[in-house]
Amino acid sequence: MQTGRFYGTHHHKVDTKGRLSVPAAFRRVIEAEDPELARARSAGLVADQLPAPRLMALTGSRRIHKDDPGRRRLECLTVDRLREYQEAVARHPRGSRERRAGEFYFSTWVQELKVDANGRIVLPAELRADFGLEGEALFVARNDRFEIWAPEAYEKAEAEAIEDLFGGGFDPFELIDPPAEEPGSGTGSSDEDDDGRT
Repeated sequence: MQTGRFYGTHHHKVDTKGRLSVPAAFRRVIEAEDPELARARSAGLVADQLPAPRLMALTGSRRIHKDDPGRRRLECLTVDRLREYQEAVARHPRGSRERRAGEFYFSTWVQELKVDANGRIVLPAELRADFGLEGEALFVARNDRFEIWAPEAYEKAEAEAIEDLFGGGFDPFELIDPPAEEPGSGTGSSDEDDDGRT
């Protein structure tokens, strides 16, 4: 089970060769959730013998939002997290819309990017063009995954999200302290077993 979480937003430069530094805190999670790297370390390999940590980039949003540049972002997962998502997709019936869509998004439209010894990934020219990642990129944490945006596109998307989510005076701390259940609205009483029998 994965325990790593991503936090914050981070601006980084994209050089002319497409090299982009991954935030150090993000790299620690990526490394911890790459089973190939873990196996190599447990086998006693030294630093220069270890495989490069892998980052799994979900490229599907460039297809889904091809006519809306403001919605295109490169979604990224650790190796362990991608496998967890794929296992969830596989629980849907074969041939179902959910399974077919999930297979596209979490298998077909996936590109492996390796983090080099300097903490950088190389974004292929096609990805840089499709996601507008030229000159600068913004890493945006999303709990168990993160996204890479063109900064100007993210500013627009963030403004819309803030208005939608918080424009009505919503207090985010309500998520931490949900309202208490009203009497009689619970899932059962102390007189019932776990399966609902009295």
